Amino acid sequence: MDSTFRSGLILIIGILLLIAGAIANALSVDSSAVASALLLVGLLLSLWALLKLRHDLRLLFSASRRELLLSTVGVLGVLVAIAWVSALYPKRFDLTASHEYSLAPETIAMLKTIDRPVHITFFHDRGMRETVELYELFAAQNDKITVEFFDPTLNPAQAKLRGVQFAGTSLLESEGRKLTVNGPTETDIANGILRVTQTQQQMACFLDGHGEPNPFSLESHDHMEGGAGHSHGLETKIVQHEQHGMAKARGALEALNYVVEKISLMQSSTDLSLCSVLIVAGPQTPLLEPEIKAIDAYLDNGGKALFMIDPFVKTGLDRVVESLLANILDVVGGITIVLYLRSDGGLTAVDVYGERRTGLRLSDLDADVRSAFETRHPVERAEDFSETLLTTPAFTKSFTWIYPLVVGHEAIGVIQ
Repeated sequence: MDSTFRSGLILIIGILLLIAGAIANALSVDSSAVASALLLVGLLLSLWALLKLRHDLRLLFSASRRELLLSTVGVLGVLVAIAWVSALYPKRFDLTASHEYSLAPETIAMLKTIDRPVHITFFHDRGMRETVELYELFAAQNDKITVEFFDPTLNPAQAKLRGVQFAGTSLLESEGRKLTVNGPTETDIANGILRVTQTQQQMACFLDGHGEPNPFSLESHDHMEGGAGHSHGLETKIVQHEQHGMAKARGALEALNYVVEKISLMQSSTDLSLCSVLIVAGPQTPLLEPEIKAIDAYLDNGGKALFMIDPFVKTGLDRVVESLLANILDVVGGITIVLYLRSDGGLTAVDVYGERRTGLRLSDLDADVRSAFETRHPVERAEDFSETLLTTPAFTKSFTWIYPLVVGHEAIGVIQ
């Protein structure tokens, strides 16, 4: 093999190793040793090859090859100028079919409505480049959104000043309000911006005192207690969502700008009127009569409530739920309301009077109810007015409305 060719090949390998070392140093968090080794080996090979090629390099600069050199320098100059202009005036183009690297239209529309200054401080490491670019996309949508970046390892003083311990933490500030965002997704960041710019917050009140799951639990997943590196001082056992997984619901509510509180209706100082919504999440013991009356009064005054009740646990709330269903009937003038729900054993139907049918199949259902399950679209059906309970002459027509209960792309139930 010709020595000049061999030296040129070694020079190319050395340059490639230098490039690989630079990429490893820029992208990988724990690659300082590997990157340093690549850079050192690449530098040594490049210097050795340049030393061997010194005579050929002199010829390159001779008068006979001056025109080729000038052309090469000119092309490199144009490339450097393009890179410099693109750095001064960056422009992003997302050519993917699904616009994978662009913000969702809903996010962009929300950002355009922000009329208060928002300053974002994001602490990141070298492995979080995509999240950094995501924050830059947010800032590009509205001049009132500013963002700065720090590496807590390289800037420990900034991290300590703001009480940040780990990379991936974002601090949002707006007119004295502060918020911490730990999630890296577009939804997490958008909800954080929305929350920190809103001056008023709604309160979600979780009823407490009857064995309900704790929304302020430190855990929000099913896991093995007492396992290696994971224990709350309990014996080894499975702890399920219903025991201390309501933190997921709390996190989702807080992402929607709700303030979450636990309340006890046995305390005289409790004021339900401050609650935007009352959440009764799986009580395991019956509520006392004063508590039920307080909930009744809250609902009568226009309050909103979400009841998640185990059908096999006596809670004392039967009267409250029946009253709500009766109010619905009074409003819509219906004869009954039937709820169809999917379950492991088929379909279950429950009406407003408490009649329950289990083990049903789709083929057992009314054609319009079956259609709502299959198409996930509501159905309106004209009925014989003589079958209604209404005697008011102002009403002359009767209808049945059938609405699918859709979660994601699946109809989990139908209300008729």
